Amino acid sequence: MNNVNPSLPTFSLIAEDKNITHEVAKYLTDLTFIDYGATGEDPQSDKLTINLVSPTMMLPAKGAKLKLAIGFDKFLVEKGTFVVDSVSLQGPPRSITITALAVPSSNAIHPHNMQSQKTRSWDNVSVGEIVRTIAAENGLLASISPELNNLMPGHLDQFYENDAEFLAKLARQYDAISKATGGYQVFMVQGSGKSASGKDLPAVTITPDGKTSWQFSHRSKARSPSAAAAGNKGTYVVLYNDAETNETKELKYGSGDPITTSGRTLPNLAAAEQLIRSLQQTEARAAANKKQTKPKPEYLMSMSIAQPATPELLALTPESSVTTEGFDPQADRSWIVDNIAFSLSPGKGMSVSMELKR
Repeated sequence: MNNVNPSLPTFSLIAEDKNITHEVAKYLTDLTFIDYGATGEDPQSDKLTINLVSPTMMLPAKGAKLKLAIGFDKFLVEKGTFVVDSVSLQGPPRSITITALAVPSSNAIHPHNMQSQKTRSWDNVSVGEIVRTIAAENGLLASISPELNNLMPGHLDQFYENDAEFLAKLARQYDAISKATGGYQVFMVQGSGKSASGKDLPAVTITPDGKTSWQFSHRSKARSPSAAAAGNKGTYVVLYNDAETNETKELKYGSGDPITTSGRTLPNLAAAEQLIRSLQQTEARAAANKKQTKPKPEYLMSMSIAQPATPELLALTPESSVTTEGFDPQADRSWIVDNIAFSLSPGKGMSVSMELKR
């Protein structure tokens, strides 16, 4: 890597086994790749966005596969395969925006993809069996932390949830991460330091220079005393379709604030009632397993960094280790990458921005 020229950012783009790098480079205004972490309640798919200006360039078909690598000079790091999710045009001049996702959002692209809603139950199966089953259904290989593989979560209901949402919920139960990336369904302990293929993730030290911008925060995650003391979880509103009137109606569970509305309209009242029963069972199991200990304040630290990209930073992904030095006595410490984005613009070079967590 010592012979790599960091002033020559480059990329490679393969569309359905055809190299289109040269054609895209002629019209490119910017290319951005976002590698999302996998600890949120609403899992996001890694995203590739390409902006071009061309009077004649043909648009890629929705569902086309794009394989991306980025780097400097002749040193390239593969960032995965993405499925074209949307293409938009505007002008003048004729401008094209291509958005591609690591996990497609349309059932028309992949009839059994991670975003398809499913209703089923899981009984007497281990975490490893669940992850391997879902991975196989979606054409992925399973990558599971050994310490999670044989855990038995008991009865689980996947009710009008897509596989990504269901696995994210299961991951939160074990302080794990769940993510579909690079042909793998990853289900690992947070901070394990392992990639989907089982290799050690890179660890780097970052020091600021004249082009680095950063922000550090240290806060206490406040609990809601009133809600916690009363045991009140608020009101959950389930939307469903009334077959007789063909109107959208509501079925409520709980009381008070906060009020949460289901993100989808269920087909009938029976489905809405089943979802409410599933919520009740989940809460009952959580209450039975909850340790009777005094809640402690949760102190959260985070840091964001934006700077020109370097060859050493190209291999960073969520869950990689980063040590910050020379920023501030409070901010200089060891971190885990939460999200990271690389942006490349002709004439402006390549930049990297990352969100760090502890």
